[in-house]
Amino acid sequence: MRSIIAVTCLFLGLSFAPAAHAQSLNLRDLLPDFLRRGVTLAPPAVGTDHSAHFNSAANQFDAVDQINAEIAYQLSSFPLSSSAGGFAYTYDEELGVFNRPTRSFGPVYTERAFNVGRGKINVGVNYSRFTYDSIDAIDMAGDGLPFVFQHIDSNNDGTHTDFFFEGDLVRADVFVSVESSITALVTTYGVSDHFDVGLAVPAVDVNMDVRVDAYVERLATEDNAADTHAFPNGTPHSTTQTGGSANGIGDVQVRAKYRFTNGRLLAALLGEMRLPTGDEDNLLGVGAFGGRIAFVGTLNSDVLAPHINVGYQSNAEGLPDEITYRFGADWVMDPKITLSGELLGLQQSGVSDVNTEDVTYQANTNPTGPPNIVEGTFTQTTYTPDQDRSTLTAAIGIKLNLARTLLLSLDGTFPLTDKGLRDDFTPLLGLDYSF
Repeated sequence: MRSIIAVTCLFLGLSFAPAAHAQSLNLRDLLPDFLRRGVTLAPPAVGTDHSAHFNSAANQFDAVDQINAEIAYQLSSFPLSSSAGGFAYTYDEELGVFNRPTRSFGPVYTERAFNVGRGKINVGVNYSRFTYDSIDAIDMAGDGLPFVFQHIDSNNDGTHTDFFFEGDLVRADVFVSVESSITALVTTYGVSDHFDVGLAVPAVDVNMDVRVDAYVERLATEDNAADTHAFPNGTPHSTTQTGGSANGIGDVQVRAKYRFTNGRLLAALLGEMRLPTGDEDNLLGVGAFGGRIAFVGTLNSDVLAPHINVGYQSNAEGLPDEITYRFGADWVMDPKITLSGELLGLQQSGVSDVNTEDVTYQANTNPTGPPNIVEGTFTQTTYTPDQDRSTLTAAIGIKLNLARTLLLSLDGTFPLTDKGLRDDFTPLLGLDYSF
């Protein structure tokens, strides 16, 4: 246990060292705060100041806040690799030696029911990089998220036609690029042949870039007062961009696994506790405790070993609870090579779906006489609250025995559904050592 504590302390020290600079940032609010600035106009030289009349549209900023919350939660709840070490052992009391019950090195994310062995320690370091491309089938970085902001109802008459200039709109295309790198230390100690305890400590590096292309749609003022609404550059079009980054320790997981069968069909119970050690304001953690319990089943085979995990994750602070299910199979291609394939399923309730819809707006182009009503239709981002969401991710990988009990893992995951925050392909590189 002294070795596992020493390695963990070293990892924690190295990870916390660069984290201090991130504490003054607030990546969680970067998107909504910057968008409000991006749709702020220039004050006029004389007359009414319309500069902040478009940056309080409740329905669109509600959508922004929902998208931001989805990004924050999903960015901070990345999957960590299995607690099961690549080498599993059982102790033979009669001969006084350790035996390997399987020649497979196991899958990457799916748990298997084997234990690392009494008194054995497994240490693994994994690196994965997420480049989030889309949210709920909307291409955030390529096509962008479209928003439409109405002028405030200046005279509170419930329309945008009495004061004719209220008919103008600001349309904004928002392009969001989010990258997250996870370096995770996973350690497991065999209390007995049937009982393991472990720790997973992620060091997280997050980068976010936001660009806003904003346009004044002069539905009402084009012919009569075109200079009423303009950006600080004096034109009806403005492009602004910003970005930020943060790094530090994410949410630490404490794990325990108990195997209660022997033989060819193995069954175990896995328990995990997520600690809110990551900085929630900088998207390094979810900011709440969470616990998961899962059934783990393995069919032991010399060549092809399938595994199944079914679990329930409970989250505090109003975060959605989750049902998790994972299926994996590993194939012993060679005594030093194991190939694996996995399906990672997640079911959530009470989440928001992000989508787009076409909305028609009316404007009055006549400032003094009888109203002259015109219409304009624009695509804007909306959300549907309290939805059920099912996601499915596939993973393929290979584990290579480099020397003694040192393993190299090469793995990649890709989504099979278009729900939630998605990365088209996520690579994982890992080292695993048992002693």
